[in-house]
Amino acid sequence: MRLFSSKRMLASTLLGASLLMVAGCSLDVAMYTSGRLQILVEDTAGNPVPNIRADLLLEDKITVWRTTTTGTDGRAEFDRDAGGVAIQGYYVRLILTPDWNLAQGEPNDKAVIPNGGSVLVVRFRIEKVAPVP
Repeated sequence: MRLFSSKRMLASTLLGASLLMVAGCSLDVAMYTSGRLQILVEDTAGNPVPNIRADLLLEDKITVWRTTTTGTDGRAEFDRDAGGVAIQGYYVRLILTPDWNLAQGEPNDKAVIPNGGSVLVVRFRIEKVAPVP
């Protein structure tokens, strides 16, 4: 009788541990359905640039999913009020005014995949267009 009781206790313990492990995995997946995605736009001297629009494009590079504009600190976040964006692949594209160009060697359409639990910051460097004499 004592052996049967030990086996039942072992089975109960294993079942309980398995349920906790499954519950932990389920919580982890549910907790990260969105990620935070910010941009930082600076000039070539490292100063923040306000009022620069950025589009968040789907992987087709045509469909604009979200749009944001930098504040005085040169930063902006896509869907901050909604808790972030879906975790999937995107491209971030700056929409520059005639006063600004991308800095030399700086690409546009940067590929990103936000992740849950942290903030992904996409940095851009731009330069003022020189006035025509």
